[in-house]
Order: sequence, then structure tokens, then C-alpha cells
Amino acid sequence: MKNDLTPDNFYSSIEESNEIDFGKIFRFILMQSKFIISVVVGVFILSLLLFYFSTKKYEIRSLIQYEAFNQGVFDPTQSLQFASANSSSSDITNMIQLYESRTNYLKVIEHLKLNIDIRDISEDERIDIDITDNGDELLQAYELNFAFSDSGFSLLDDDLIEMQTAKYGQEILFDGLKISVKSSNLREYRPITIIYRKPESMFNFLKAGMNVVSSTSSRNSFFKNEGLIIVSYITDDINLGKNIIDYANSVFLNQRIYEESEKSRKAIGFIEQNIESIANSVEVNKTKLKQFREENKSIDVGLEIEAIIKKIQSLDEALSSIEIELGRAEEIYTTNNPAYLNLLNNKLLIEKQKEEVLTEIEMMPKEQQEYIDLYNDLEVSQALFEELESRRLGFSILEASTIGDVRVVDEAYVADLVSPNLLGVILSTILSFLAACLIAIIRGLYFLPISNPAEIFDNNISLPIIGVLPNITDFDETEDLTRLNTAIESLIVNINSIQSNQADKKIITITSPSAGNGKSTISRKLSEGFSKIGKKVLLVDNDLKRGDLASHFNRKSISEKTFSTINETTIDQYRIQDNLFLIPRVKGLNNTFQFLYSHQYLDKIKFFRENFDYVIFDTGPVLAVADSSLLIEKSDLNILVARHGINRINEIKQCVDNYKQISKNIDGLVYNAFAKPSGYYGYYSLYGSYSYQYYADKYLEEAYEYERKD
Repeated sequence: MKNDLTPDNFYSSIEESNEIDFGKIFRFILMQSKFIISVVVGVFILSLLLFYFSTKKYEIRSLIQYEAFNQGVFDPTQSLQFASANSSSSDITNMIQLYESRTNYLKVIEHLKLNIDIRDISEDERIDIDITDNGDELLQAYELNFAFSDSGFSLLDDDLIEMQTAKYGQEILFDGLKISVKSSNLREYRPITIIYRKPESMFNFLKAGMNVVSSTSSRNSFFKNEGLIIVSYITDDINLGKNIIDYANSVFLNQRIYEESEKSRKAIGFIEQNIESIANSVEVNKTKLKQFREENKSIDVGLEIEAIIKKIQSLDEALSSIEIELGRAEEIYTTNNPAYLNLLNNKLLIEKQKEEVLTEIEMMPKEQQEYIDLYNDLEVSQALFEELESRRLGFSILEASTIGDVRVVDEAYVADLVSPNLLGVILSTILSFLAACLIAIIRGLYFLPISNPAEIFDNNISLPIIGVLPNITDFDETEDLTRLNTAIESLIVNINSIQSNQADKKIITITSPSAGNGKSTISRKLSEGFSKIGKKVLLVDNDLKRGDLASHFNRKSISEKTFSTINETTIDQYRIQDNLFLIPRVKGLNNTFQFLYSHQYLDKIKFFRENFDYVIFDTGPVLAVADSSLLIEKSDLNILVARHGINRINEIKQCVDNYKQISKNIDGLVYNAFAKPSGYYGYYSLYGSYSYQYYADKYLEEAYEYERKD
């Protein structure tokens, strides 16, 4: 029964590639599907439990509309409207800063008593307590114990012993604190612990929880004077969250209304202080003009004079307007900017036109010049009086109606469930699946033991597999034993094929990456197999640390002295069967490495080679015992045993490297204890490479060939 899978004809079809093998990665995922499903289901269940049982946090939100009130609406001149519209106090950013001011938040803390934490009371119980502190220590927290009754309350010490007692509404002093309880409503009167902190120490906490933003982009300066302000607060207590936002809104609105009213009152006061003198000035100018007309009835006030007067007034208004524009331009442009220079040229032009008119007036008779001056003074004072009257009316309306520039569009409401949410459950499940797949790939590449001989070729390890032995659970079972013997026969055929009729290749070293790989069993079965076909075989237990081949043949270990006496005369003492000899493990060695390297041992190897057809060395694990390297150097054929479900690819690669370090090759690999996994053809036939299918159809069929014969 000859196996045609030799190193030459197999490796000719395999090319080493550095490209990603997606088929191999997919196999890793499929082969660990139970692990992946377990992780995903576990995370899904955990996320679902957290969703139902963890504390839910909600986003409480309110919407405020801000529209800058332009006081210039009461001013008939465009210049004053322009100035008001660009007031820095009307910036929506300033409104947000005002909302988040320390003063406003401290009012919220004190009013809602956020700095007072009453422990261990239910939702239907209530204690109305006020505590104030005049101390300077901001971060100090007071833990106070109280007892309550129908008529009053008591302050207790740490041992719950009464220190002070007062009736409801009365005040007690303790450690710099002023404490008063207005009322209490408890199911049962019991000691209650209350934690008090200064309101100032809670400011950062409240500010961190509050989120006040504008819906208007900060880059769009055109809309900075109006827009929507969104106020939100995340909490697990919906009622408390609503109370915090609603009260903060009311504090902000009241402050803004008070500010606008105060501005109006100050403006009205200023106007009233000056309007009377302006009114007197108007009357005086009227009287002067009337008196001048009566005294100079002969002066002809024609259309020419009226036109000059109107022209002077028009030029004064234009000059005033352009000066305002220049003031604004100086804040925006440099003095060399064309827009700024254009405004400056316009101002010079208007001033020149005014000088020309004044020059024209100087050419008139003295009486006409005096008339123009009186008329102009009257017009200026009259215009100023009308402007002040208009502004006083506007500010009076503003104060009386408490007109503000801010209004609450939406009172506090529950906007969203922040955590936990179903989306989090879904994302956690998806992420767990991706993480489990990644772990499965890493495990498959570096940690999982091999589960099919073809994985060796998939990882570009150039080792010819000369035998695949089935998994044997019971050596007393005739069926299992027959399967093993059949596989051993195939292994013997492949070893003979490797020898290529070279009779001098007699010494075969069998080792493995680690302990428990079945190398001793294979060494024993291989020796028995060769002996049955008429070969004189010597099996040497060179696992000098843990070897136990002797126990399988009812023999005992030998000493170094006994080993030294092995020769042509004494060799028959080690006969097991007609053609099978066993040299048990040499025990009691002080230095196993020195023993194997000694001339005595080298002479024995020469003796073994001369007197046996095959000498099989069963050695210790190559990755654990340095002794194996010495035996590998002296052997003709080196066979490595890798066990299904035990050894990892990295271990096999390390073995190959160890062999290369001593300039030796692994002549063949025996894949031991191969058991077809559950869903084998699902994993390897549908998604496997040619190598997987080859081993499925080739080695397993040969290992079980006796069944077909039956």
C-alpha cells in the first residue's frame, strides 16, 4: 500500500505566497464559530440586561429664542439704528455667557438646594430644610444626622446622640452652619443623614452638566445678533432636570428683563435731565428769530435763502453719517484699504461743499447772514428736541411693557433617552462580533492547535507529511488497533520511499515539539512494524528525562554502567521479539548531555549501526530538551511528530528553525491522532483548499482501508 505523496511531487504544486489568504482566515472564523457565537450571544445578553436594569439617563432640553432688541426703532435717524445694531452686548455669544454666569447658576443651586443631599428617603417623603454656611472652606462637606418628630427636629452626633433640638421654623447653629427645618413628612421618624456642601462647590458640577449652545454658526457674523439657544441637561431624575432648566431659564429671563428695564430707566433719566434745557433753547431760538423778523421786516427771505439753509442742514446730516461709517471702517480696515480711503474722500468732498456754501453766505448782506444763523440754530435745537422726545417715548414703552429680547419657546421637556439605548445594544453586538472574529483569526494564526495536516502547508512550512495516524481512544479495541496498524504500514512504506534504497540510512530519530505528542507510541509501533516485515530493529529510549518505553514491554530502566556493557555478547538480553530489541532509558545520569556526547555513546551508535537494519531513537521533545539536538546530528532520518489538537503552527516552525541551526533537515512529519472534526466537510470540503480535501480523501481513506476490505 504505497503512498504517492512524496516531498517532490507534493511540493511541486505548492508555492509560497506573502499575500493574505482570505480562505484561511474564513476557515479560522468557521472553525471557531461556536466561540464567536458564544461571545456575541454573551455580549448581547449582557447589553440587554444593562439596557433593562441600569439607571436610565435622559436629556432634558429647552429652547430659547434670542432676537436683539434695536433701540434705534424709536430713532428716526439711520445712524442711530446702525450704532445700536452693532452693540457688543447684543452678541448671542454674550447671551450664552450670561446664561452660564456664576451668579445665575448659584441662584439655581440655592433655590433647588442642589447642595443638600438627603440620604435614604423615598419619593413620597419630604424634608424642607435650609442650611447656610459663612465659612471660607469651599470644598468642605458636612455629614449631619437628624431626627424628626411631629413638632420639631434634633441634630445628632456620630453616635446618634441628641446634641440640639428645635421646633420647625426655628434656627440652630452648629460648626458655622445655620440650620432650620420648616417641615418634614416621613413614613416613620428615624435618623436621617444629610450631606451639605457650599453652593460654590457645586458650581462646576452644575456647569459641567448644563450644555448651552447656539444653533447659529459662530462663523456667520451676520446672524450673531439673533438665533436660538438650546439648553440641555443630562440626568437620571427627570423632574429634577426639568426644575433645573426651568429655573435657570427664569433666572436668565428675569436678569435680562431687569437689565433692559434698568437701561431704559437710566436712558429716560438722562433724557429728562437734558430735554428741559433743549426745550428752553428751542423757545429762546424761536423768540430770537421772531424778534429779528419784526425788527428787520424789510429783509427779503426768499427761496434762495431757504435753499441755502436746507443745503447746510443736508450737508451736516451727510457729514454726521459718513463720520459714523468711518468710525466703523477704522475697526475693520487698515488706513490703506480702498474702502476706507473712499469714505475719507467722500468726507473731504462734503466738507469742501460746506465750505463753499459758507463762503457763499459770507458774500450775503449782514442781515441775511444773521437770519440764516438764527434760523439754523432753531432748526438744530428743534430737531434735537424731537429726537429726545422720540427716544423718551420709546424707552418709556420698553420699561412699561418690560419688553425683552429673549423668550422661552419650549419649556423643559424630555428630549431623548441618552443611556442606555437599543442602539447601544446593537452596536455592542456588532462590535463584539467583529472583535470575536478578530480574536478567532489571531487565535487561528498564533494560538490554536492544528486541526488538519494541510494547515502545515497553508503556513508555508516545507515539511513532507509521511504519515497521518488516526486518533486511538482505546488500544485494547481491535478496531482502533487495526486502524493504527494500517496507518503504521503506510508510514513504513513512506519511510522506505524516503530512503530510496540507501541501505546506510539506518538510524531514525523520532522527536516532537513538546511532551504528550505520541512520539513514544509511534516509535514503538514503528519498531514493531519493521520487525514484522523481517527487519532487525533496535528501539532505544533516549528520552533520558521521562522515557517509559520499558514499562510497555515489562522491562526496567538500566544504569549507565549496564549500558556500557552492551556488546555483541550481551545484546540478546535486550531482545523483545524475534527481530525487535529494546534498550531502556538510562537512569541516574548526572549530566545527560555529557553522556550522549561521550565517546562511549558514539561507539555504541557505531555498534548499533553495524548490527541492526534499523535503529530507532525515541528522544525527548526538541523544544524542551537539548539532548535531542545531539541525537538529530547522528541520525540518518529525522522524523517530527505533531499531534492533532495539541501542537501549534508556531511550535512546528520553531522546530524547523532548531533543525536548521544544526544544519539538519526534518525528513518527514507524522501527523498523529487525526480525528475528523464535526462538520468536517462543511469546513474543509466547501471552504477548504486542495490540500485539505486531499488529506480528507487520501490519508483517512488509507487509514480506514481495512474496513472497505471487510
